[in-house]
Amino acid sequence: MSQEKITREHPEKNFYRRYLGGEGFVAYYLLKELLANTDPLSQENLLIFAAGPITGTTVSGSSCSSVGAKSPPNKWVW
Repeated sequence: MSQEKITREHPEKNFYRRYLGGEGFVAYYLLKELLANTDPLSQENLLIFAAGPITGTTVSGSSCSSVGAKSPPNKWVW
């Protein structure tokens, strides 16, 4: 968001079969684009918005979308 940049991609159909749903899309891009040691609270963290595979259809609940980013570790010890 600090770069004021939005990207839109159009993957191949096989991608949608492999990573079904918005949550799968978010996980894929976090693993592909984010460096492993990125601080979750830094500007290098990604904020990913992904629509589900049936968004925009007349199927009940089809308007579900997913938003994801790398989150800080849980520091609570049980």
